[in-house]
Amino acid sequence: MISFFKKLFFKNQTSSIGICSICGKEFKDSALELHNTLAFCSTDYSVFKNNDWTVIIDVKSDPTNPQAALHTQNIKDILQNHNIPSFITVSYESNDAVIFSRFNLSIPKLQVSKYHSLSLPKQPL
Repeated sequence: MISFFKKLFFKNQTSSIGICSICGKEFKDSALELHNTLAFCSTDYSVFKNNDWTVIIDVKSDPTNPQAALHTQNIKDILQNHNIPSFITVSYESNDAVIFSRFNLSIPKLQVSKYHSLSLPKQPL
């Protein structure tokens, strides 16, 4: 009877999936490398470790300004299409009982000139 329950438990157990912070692809958690709040596939972990990173976008977003966060993700998607690795970090702050999110988009310092050569949409006000 115990072996029946073991089989039932393991048959219905699902593996956890995570997303690489750079390429955005799904991987089993066991295949991801973790660094602070970021997760990387093996390829992008090497990219992360072997570069100096700089923040190129630093925006605040709150319920009255969700466009700032969407714009940051849109820029990340454009960078990915131009083979510029990037990742977004999020932190939370409060000011006079209002909680807002701070989104930072980072790229390798060696890619900054390529980033500046792109025609990117402007941050909505």
